[in-house]
Amino acid sequence: MICVCAVAAAVLAGCGGEGFVFPAWNTAAQPTARPDTVLSKSWLSGGTWMDEHEAIKEIGRARDVKTVLLGDSIMQHWGGPGRNVYTSPRDGVYESVFGDRATANFGVAGDGTQQLLWRIENGAFQNVRPDVILLMIGINNAPTHTAEEITEAIGIVIRRVRTKASSATIILLSPLPPGEGPADPVRIKMDKVTNSIERFADGEKVLFYDIRNQFLVDGGLPDNGSLSSDHIHLTRDGYGVWAEILDEILDSNGF
Repeated sequence: MICVCAVAAAVLAGCGGEGFVFPAWNTAAQPTARPDTVLSKSWLSGGTWMDEHEAIKEIGRARDVKTVLLGDSIMQHWGGPGRNVYTSPRDGVYESVFGDRATANFGVAGDGTQQLLWRIENGAFQNVRPDVILLMIGINNAPTHTAEEITEAIGIVIRRVRTKASSATIILLSPLPPGEGPADPVRIKMDKVTNSIERFADGEKVLFYDIRNQFLVDGGLPDNGSLSSDHIHLTRDGYGVWAEILDEILDSNGF
């Protein structure tokens, strides 16, 4: 069963305009570009992270976009038009859930909340007016930020997306369950994040879905058929599992 939460989110009240001030005490919530010398990990061969950002900005100029995938490598690996990635779903899986949903993939491998915020603030949505945005972010912050810092940053990501794409519904997805088991320190941290970000849902424009259990077996161990050996990413079969989850979520919400 997928756990859905729609709780009033006082923390998102008054999600500001262009005068929004990012908290200086939390680097996870400070928009930060990667140096232009950083090569794109999985898309433009020989290109940089900034090249990838610029190309994403142009997607909406070429075609209509109703659904946006927003996040890091876990989102980017869905692939889709214009996205060449080193791990992708099995043939037909992307099309089964996104083929008729005018989808654009804005996932970028290696991004944390701070890089995603920079992209949001610097034109990621300037040429698109999506109906729905699927958001998963935060695992790349785990080595350097606390659960509280990651949670705050995800809340700010939501606020800024709502400013830049005000007509869209955000479907906030729990991070996938990392680590070798429930006692893994990264799992413990990211479980705290998941349990905290539930409060950002308002039941209307921000919906939260906890999908962790779909990728675990008894005792909270990773399902090795769905989760890769790094205990962070999905296998090709894992994307098949996720496709069924997302198709159900999108259908049930009229997207």
